[in-house]
Amino acid sequence: YFHIGDGDHFVGGAEKYRTGYVEQLRFVSERVLRLIDALLARASRPLVIVVQGDHGPGLRLNHDDEGKTDLRERLAILNVYRFPDGDYSRLYPSITPVNSFRVVLSRLTGQPMALLPDEVSCSRWSSPYRFVPLEPTVEGALRVRPSAPVAAPTPSPGH
Repeated sequence: YFHIGDGDHFVGGAEKYRTGYVEQLRFVSERVLRLIDALLARASRPLVIVVQGDHGPGLRLNHDDEGKTDLRERLAILNVYRFPDGDYSRLYPSITPVNSFRVVLSRLTGQPMALLPDEVSCSRWSSPYRFVPLEPTVEGALRVRPSAPVAAPTPSPGH
């Protein structure tokens, strides 16, 4: 049984979510590794490879209340890079996709690209285009930026 929902939209409970997530992760990881091996074996020139996820798990996700969401879990994304020369010096732990692709494209083209601020935001299921700016806490978690206005959820058609 496959269900697209996660967090408070998941039907089946936390243990079922956790087990299913790990099984999907193993399945996809094995296939991606096989694909990368095949690409490298067939390549006639050195390859740059980027594997990137769009969000982390959603076990502790509340679709309409970021205060009840484990933002660090949800916003942790997979970023995997392979540069033929092994020089990863321009990458850093808090890099976001806007800058990871600037680093990659700069490496490929030889043209320097200025990095942008690594900003993180989230949105609610009921207002997907109203982004709530987030910031890290001293403990390493994420929280709503105090000065950021948080829009009240508005129902969207069909939800």
